[in-house]
Amino acid sequence: MRVIEVILISIAISLDIFSVMLCKGSIINKVNINKLMKMGIIFVIFQSIAIILGNLAINIPILKHELNELGKGFAGIIFIVIGINLLKKGFNNEFIEERLSGIGTMYKDIVSTSLLFSLKVFFISIGFLILKANILMISSILISISTLSVILGVYLG
Repeated sequence: MRVIEVILISIAISLDIFSVMLCKGSIINKVNINKLMKMGIIFVIFQSIAIILGNLAINIPILKHELNELGKGFAGIIFIVIGINLLKKGFNNEFIEERLSGIGTMYKDIVSTSLLFSLKVFFISIGFLILKANILMISSILISISTLSVILGVYLG
């Protein structure tokens, strides 16, 4: 898998994170840089764990043999399902009522949001690894682009 493919998929995932964090940032009355960096670190930790778990899942001997048989078809199914889910979310126009809050009260929401995105990253890392992508390349590109999306989303919101 080429670097440009990993970058484009990482940007697509990060746009989803950016939009959620833009909404979260819009209800914060004052953005503190230290707390903003803590939010980014929370996302980095959960996404790193998801990538490591995806790598471990791929290397289980039973799954490794089965996934080598199914190979690229399974990876394609993962990316198609995630893409359809993102499109479905994009076309749903639901009214969301938010209230202004301090950044300290948002950590519970940030942890739950990062857990949900980490589940997506887990499946995407499995898809990348089935396609024989380098784990260090995946993690460095995906985590850096996602962290930048979190910081920019909260700051611009």
